[in-house]
Amino acid sequence: MDSNIYETSIRHARESVSAFADEIEGELEKRTIFGVHITRRITLSILGLFAVTCIVIGVSFGVDFASSNAKNGIDAKVHRYWSLGETIESSVGKSIYDNTTGHEALLWLAESDPLRLDASSPLEEILQRFVLANLYFATNGVEWIDQFNFFSKKNVCEWNDKKLGVFCNNNNQVSSIVMPACNLSGTIPHDIGLLSHMGTLNLTRNNLIGTIPVSLGIMSSLTSVDLSINDFVGPLPKSIAMLLDLKYLDLSNNALEGDDDLDALKNLPNLEELYLSRNKFQGNVGQFGSSESLRVIDLCECFIKA
Repeated sequence: MDSNIYETSIRHARESVSAFADEIEGELEKRTIFGVHITRRITLSILGLFAVTCIVIGVSFGVDFASSNAKNGIDAKVHRYWSLGETIESSVGKSIYDNTTGHEALLWLAESDPLRLDASSPLEEILQRFVLANLYFATNGVEWIDQFNFFSKKNVCEWNDKKLGVFCNNNNQVSSIVMPACNLSGTIPHDIGLLSHMGTLNLTRNNLIGTIPVSLGIMSSLTSVDLSINDFVGPLPKSIAMLLDLKYLDLSNNALEGDDDLDALKNLPNLEELYLSRNKFQGNVGQFGSSESLRVIDLCECFIKA
């Protein structure tokens, strides 16, 4: 295109725009509001101020709305935490808040559990999920050889791999925890006793420490307990005398000690097999009484005298 023609076209376009603008401004100047002539500059200023005001109001509303939603979300979590906590506290006691892993288990139940239970859910379901979550945290669950569906939306009865893990009876009550050689480390939480329908507890060949929970004695349905090859210390809990259905007990290869506590075993009417070898127990065989049910007893490498 010739440069002269191009420049001429641009000049004509500018003149046309300017003429159009002057025409609009002339029309505006014919109108007044409260005695002030409405010029183009005044009009644009008013429109600009209006636009800015709308933006400020919109942003402010958006921030308030977002803040309100965030606050409501936090309030809901806090409410769930305390309402579930009060429900569990009725069974566990206030130690739920003092104990580190108990606090973690409650936080998970209130904030992260995909099943979204609340205080109106069946108490047994709440307690089972809480106790098992606490077991996970207390025994370093992230290092287990398998996660066994723990913390999934599934019912706790499906927290297993068909062979190992958690199993239930026909009423969806936890009846067995079978996790031998699964790299559990840490302690068994005392609230495990709330799983009162347990028949089998098998945690052999792990790295568990601390004492055997006294609450084991209130798990009245237990028939088989295997806590062998761990690092348990301290005395045998006297509450074990309450396990009247117990048939099998293996506590061998630990660092358990004591003598008087062994008396708790002599009145177990259904105990058939007892393994206490490689511990620090003292006393004498007579402490086991004259049980008619006992078929096998192993006291090898203890300090128990005949």
